[in-house]
Amino acid sequence: MISKSGTAIDTTVGGVCSSVLFIGNITQDTVITYHPERKESKSFGGSVTFGCLAMQTYLSNVDSCQLHPSDSSSIQPQVLSKVSKNDAKLLYNYFQKKCFNKKEEKNLLKTSGIQPDSSFTKKLFGLNMFERLLIEDDNRESWLTQYELTYPYVENQTVATNNRTLVCRHRGSNFNENINYWLEILVSICEKNTTEAIFFVPVAAELDHLFVEKAIQLLKENQCKIPLICTDIQGYLRRVVDKTGEVSVNDFDYMQHVLKVLGKYVTLIKLDLEEAKKCLFLPDSEERKNATPEQCASILHQLYHFPIVAVTMGGGGSVISCREGEIHVGKNEYEHHHTTSSANKIGYCSKYFKAYTPKQVQDETGAGDTFASTFVAELLYQRNLNNQTDFILTHHDVFHAAKLASSATSHLVEEFGLNGFATRVQALKRMNEQDNKLEK
Repeated sequence: MISKSGTAIDTTVGGVCSSVLFIGNITQDTVITYHPERKESKSFGGSVTFGCLAMQTYLSNVDSCQLHPSDSSSIQPQVLSKVSKNDAKLLYNYFQKKCFNKKEEKNLLKTSGIQPDSSFTKKLFGLNMFERLLIEDDNRESWLTQYELTYPYVENQTVATNNRTLVCRHRGSNFNENINYWLEILVSICEKNTTEAIFFVPVAAELDHLFVEKAIQLLKENQCKIPLICTDIQGYLRRVVDKTGEVSVNDFDYMQHVLKVLGKYVTLIKLDLEEAKKCLFLPDSEERKNATPEQCASILHQLYHFPIVAVTMGGGGSVISCREGEIHVGKNEYEHHHTTSSANKIGYCSKYFKAYTPKQVQDETGAGDTFASTFVAELLYQRNLNNQTDFILTHHDVFHAAKLASSATSHLVEEFGLNGFATRVQALKRMNEQDNKLEK
């Protein structure tokens, strides 16, 4: 927990804590859809929020003894971000009014030893997923990023298209401006708790590739165990024009540098196909126009050495690619590639996965975040189910997790806003049902 003055108070939760950290800005989204009439809804969002809730829900019906070898531990996804006092009030009111099932409520909304207090600061800290928040005690109205997302009308839509326009109304907090403070907080958390995974998921360039690099280097210097590192390229690719809020993309050369740095530290990178093309091919080139997801994944392996690559295509499915053999989470794959005599023999395997069919498509916001989060959640589930001390993955683990992540994501798009998250049981049921139909 972090006090409103910005000082670390206590980074443990109820004794031994096993956490997954989501680092980036919370957003306040205005989502405009046409079904066929125009509908405008407002909701909290951002990769940290969608990812945290998706993972918590996915694991909510799993016995804690199946999640971690220690009986006193459980995996708790948490948001590491900054908000204002007014934001804290809005967040608390929103999540207190939300309807959760009993298991979600137990994990998300229970207090963690905090004494009753009239302030919304203390009340918000009482919600487990927000215990790592920094609540800024200043006069600023909001530190949230504010986006307006517009999805066009598609008649009888049952396939997610990821077709939308995006305008940034407010940039929110900038992690890079106070990088040393944030890194001290991160190290403090990882020193005192078991951190299973870290998601670096900016939504409007609030943190960059150099932030990720410095974070991992500092964790190593402080002899912290390096967890699974996951990132989504969208926040690095986006360039926001401050005066108009127009969202464009960073140039090709800049993205090459971003990928070179991230490739040294990131275990799993997620990109949609259009983002991958913009990062990997020159503008207006035939290569960009005709690039396949398999080609994009191959380049991300061969040039930048990412161990696991997920290239998504909305309702068109995804291509998942990873190293052949064992992937040792926490080991620097970039150094391994350049120092072993077998570097040139490293192979990769990729596989296409269809998107599972939702009952309807109401809102695609957060689908990519849900995919990445539940992907990692399943990898953690399998790791702890097998009682592994070291985190070692094979392509079988990766491909199985991708299928369940696709199924879980198909549930999310059926409802508006922060709703529709699936448990592992629900994702497994839909996956088996639709796979069985295809086999008949």
